Amino acid sequence: MNLYYFRPQKILFVGFLVLFILSIYLLLGNQFYQQHIIANYKSHHMGINNTKVILLWNEFFDFENWKLPSNLLGPQQFEEWNCPVTNCILTTNRTFLKASHLYNAVVFHAASFYSVLYAKPFVRTPDQLYVFVSQESPATTKHYLGDEKNFYNLTMTYRLDSDIPFPYGYFREKGSHAVVAPNLKPNWLEPVKNYTNEDLLKIIQGKTKTAAWFASNCNTLSSRENLVRDIQMFMDVDVYGKCGNLTCTRYSSECDSFLNKDYKFYFSFENTLCKDYVTEKVYEQMLRNIIPVVFGGANYNKFLPPHSYVDVEQFSSVRSLVDFLEWLGSSPQEYVKYFWWKEHYELTFVQPYCKLCEILNRPGLKEEVHIVKNIEEWWYGNQCRVRSKVFFV
Repeated sequence: MNLYYFRPQKILFVGFLVLFILSIYLLLGNQFYQQHIIANYKSHHMGINNTKVILLWNEFFDFENWKLPSNLLGPQQFEEWNCPVTNCILTTNRTFLKASHLYNAVVFHAASFYSVLYAKPFVRTPDQLYVFVSQESPATTKHYLGDEKNFYNLTMTYRLDSDIPFPYGYFREKGSHAVVAPNLKPNWLEPVKNYTNEDLLKIIQGKTKTAAWFASNCNTLSSRENLVRDIQMFMDVDVYGKCGNLTCTRYSSECDSFLNKDYKFYFSFENTLCKDYVTEKVYEQMLRNIIPVVFGGANYNKFLPPHSYVDVEQFSSVRSLVDFLEWLGSSPQEYVKYFWWKEHYELTFVQPYCKLCEILNRPGLKEEVHIVKNIEEWWYGNQCRVRSKVFFV
C-alpha cells in the first residue's frame, strides 16, 4: 500500500527532473552551437578578437529570421555570399551576447512594429552602430520616428542616397560582373537599334493576351487601381489577386509559365510614388520574356536598362499609353528590341550585410561614424508625391 501511495509522487518527481535536465541541455546546447560558430572561425582565421557581431533587433515583417537561412549566421555564410570582408556574425537572437550593448551593430527594421518589451536597447556604447532599415516606402513605417533624433548611424534602404543601398535587385555586366545599376549615374550601353532574336520572336508571336496585373492592395496612395480601371476602358487587362476576379498562386511555376507564354505586358505598378522606390514587381518581370509597364516615383533609368520597359509617366494620357502598347504588342520586330539588354547584362542580388560588415571593419571607423540627426526628416522629407504625371481619374 505504501509503495502504491508514493508512486504518483515519484512519477511527478521524475517528470520534473527530466524536464529540468532537458531545459539545461537545450540551453547549453544552444550556447554550444553559438560558441561552435566562433570556434570554427577561430580555427581557420587569425584575429578572432576582431570578429564583428550584428544583431537584427526586431522582425522583418512576418519573418523572424529576416528571410535568412538561420537565426545565427557565421563568417562562412559571408564567404558564401562572396562578401569582400567575412569576419562577421549575424543573428536575430538577442541572447547570443550577454547584453545588447556588446554587439558591434544593431539593425532596426522600420517597416515592422517595435514591441513594447523590445522597443529599444537600454544601454548603448559610443562606438556601437545603429542601422535604420527599410525596403518599403515611408507610407508603411510602423512606428513614430520623431523621438529617434540622433539615434541612427547608418541608413540601409531602397534609396540610392542610403549609406548602404538595399534595392530589390542589381544589374551587372556579363563577363566582368561589374555592377551597373542601381546607380545615380549608371553607365549603360546604347540599346542595339536593329536587335533581333529568332528564338524570342517565336515566343512573342505565340503570345495571345495583352496585359496582366497581380495585386492584393486595392486602395493605394498611388491610386494605381484607378489607373488600371481607366486602362481597361480601352484594352484588356487580366487582374489577378484580391483586386480582380482571376487567381494564380504567386511565384508558382504555373504563373511563371503562362506569364512568359501568354502575356505581352505586365503592369509593375507601385503602391506609392516615392523617389527610388522600385520593388520586386519590376525585377521579377525582367527575368521573364515580358515587357514591364512601370508606374512609380523613381527615375527608372537609374535602375533598369534603357529600352527594356514602358514608363506610364512618359505619356500625357491613358489613351496615348494604350495606343502605344497596342502598337508595340502588334509589332513583334519592335517588341523583341526591348530584350537587347539580356545579351549584355544579368540580374543579380547583393547582400547588404556585406557592406555593413565591411564598414564595421574600417580602421578609422570611430572617426567616420556619423549620426543621422533627424531620421524623420530624412525619411519623409520631399520623398513621395500623390499626383501622377499622367492624367487619370
